[in-house]
Amino acid sequence: MNACRPDRGTRRRQVLGQFAAWAAWPVARGSLAGTGIGTAWAGAPAASPSLPAEVNAAGGLRPLGGLRFRYWGFHVYDAQLYVGTAFDAARAPAQRLALSLTYARAFRALDIVDRSLQEIDRQAPPDAGQSPRWRALLSAVLVDVQAGDRLTGIHDPGRQVCARFFHNGRPTGELNDGVLAERFFGIWLSPLSSQPAMRRTLLGLDGHAGLAP
Repeated sequence: MNACRPDRGTRRRQVLGQFAAWAAWPVARGSLAGTGIGTAWAGAPAASPSLPAEVNAAGGLRPLGGLRFRYWGFHVYDAQLYVGTAFDAARAPAQRLALSLTYARAFRALDIVDRSLQEIDRQAPPDAGQSPRWRALLSAVLVDVQAGDRLTGIHDPGRQVCARFFHNGRPTGELNDGVLAERFFGIWLSPLSSQPAMRRTLLGLDGHAGLAP
């Protein structure tokens, strides 16, 4: 065995260990082109998924685009976007919607918050003093997840409570900061998202509706 080259078991553990650094809510850092990191988008229309209870309770939302996110070939999460009848993809982060992620692996809330803030900063650096406040707000609504868990965020712009979060259908908290809420959902839906292919799929702009297995 080549001592300079880790065996397959070691390599697998190294790759799995990197998941925490990339976190689960946000997309991967930067462009994946040429990095050896694999993603798999919904490759064909699938039957419309049933609405999670929290999305159904919100009312007026329907499934739009879904995808499966992979990292080095490992299944990380399935994402599904739900939108209203008057939804305009060009203004996606600023509209009423819900986004659900169903995880295939465990992640700590701390890592999810860290990656969320890095992706938010990519859209536009926050004003002085905003970062600590936004960290505290996200830390209050995002939780640890295990394989099979579902996190859902529901965006209601223009209301005092502009975003609500759920873990397996149970509420975890609310946001009343409209700028943070829009930036958060912009991680996936903004034109400045670090993963434009993911954005197009969720918004149904590439002809893929629903989640492929």
